[in-house]
Amino acid sequence: MVQLLTAILGGFAALIPMIIAFFGRKLVIVVAALAAFVAITAALIVALKAAVASLTVYLVVPTWLASIAWFIPTNFVFVFSLIVSAHVTRAAYDMAVEKIRLISTST
Repeated sequence: MVQLLTAILGGFAALIPMIIAFFGRKLVIVVAALAAFVAITAALIVALKAAVASLTVYLVVPTWLASIAWFIPTNFVFVFSLIVSAHVTRAAYDMAVEKIRLISTST
């Protein structure tokens, strides 16, 4: 009886470090995925702010657009360029988030 109890307790004692190592590894993966997500989100915000800043500096209205100014606002080029830049940046952001999701759920 004593030998059976020793074997059970010995197995239980060996099981605890294995459980701690498993959850520790999972925790490291989750923290790394969260840090990558925060970094990618910060890069998205910086990229959009840079797009707005660069477009306000280089805003030039073409002559053909000036001839139909009654129907199109004066900042049409700026708004259109910003919308295209935002869509491209958002697509890159979604791709990066999907990569992070795939990496974090693969283990």
